[in-house]
Amino acid sequence: MEFKLKFCLQAGDSTREKVAIFSASRKLGYEFICNKTCPPNHIPIGDVPFCETVLPVQNKTIDFYPEFLKEYRHREIGFSTFGGVEGGNHDSPIKRKKFFLKKAQEWKSDFQSRIVEWDEKIPYDFYYYSEVVEFVQEWRYYVAGGVLITTGWYAGIDEDEPAPELNIEWPQDFNAATDFGRLKDGRIAIVESHAPFACGWYGNDHRDYANWQYEAWINYIKSLENKL
Repeated sequence: MEFKLKFCLQAGDSTREKVAIFSASRKLGYEFICNKTCPPNHIPIGDVPFCETVLPVQNKTIDFYPEFLKEYRHREIGFSTFGGVEGGNHDSPIKRKKFFLKKAQEWKSDFQSRIVEWDEKIPYDFYYYSEVVEFVQEWRYYVAGGVLITTGWYAGIDEDEPAPELNIEWPQDFNAATDFGRLKDGRIAIVESHAPFACGWYGNDHRDYANWQYEAWINYIKSLENKL
């Protein structure tokens, strides 16, 4: 099989993701370079700022909670512009309750995604907000071109428990690492979905990660360019 793009591993500390690409490339025939910045037409393996330099510019809400997975939310999730009110966040969508908050238009920001109090003062911005739920187990599902490549456990009470089989018809243009967890009441709910870059590797076979990154990244970039 002929591969057209090379991986670019961010120079610096070793990570499990870089080790996976390095190890699998020899077996699969992928090529890679190591550099402090990622050149065009390379697949970046590194942190968010490193990867963002080769992403098409987007000025819109990031789809952390895809509509086709709505049945797996099991909590109120919305997005709104609010915050920055003197004396507290009095225009918050969820009144007089704690709620989870995440920036809606940035992959990484100075504001750490977290649970906030309803009257806590926060920077004025565009946020996802959701009711607070408690996950007891969490797994990551690696999907490329609508095909589930592999899964991996990353948090919870039993790291040996395999990821649940989910009856999901993944869209053919879906490319992401999507996290699901088991709630205290036993239901499986989406944690969030992330585009195929700067994603932690929690699986076992490094070849799965390399193949997922390659296929998912190319398909994701194509879908973005078609929408711009």
